[in-house]
Amino acid sequence: MWFQPLTFFWPLFGLSFPRDSTDYTGLEYLLIMFGRSFEPEFSQTFIAEVLGIGLIAIFAVNWLKRRLSKKF
Repeated sequence: MWFQPLTFFWPLFGLSFPRDSTDYTGLEYLLIMFGRSFEPEFSQTFIAEVLGIGLIAIFAVNWLKRRLSKKF
């Protein structure tokens, strides 16, 4: 970011993005993240995100179990 002035000073050059930039949806990003998480060059980047998603899933399941057990 520091070596590309268009990125660093983005708001000063206008708020539009280039048309050829790739924008992933949520599912596409997750699939790419899981696919690249086992490659050595990307492991440092995505392993924290994989762990974070795992923790969120564990907390969500525990929360749903507690909520459903209180109703019955």
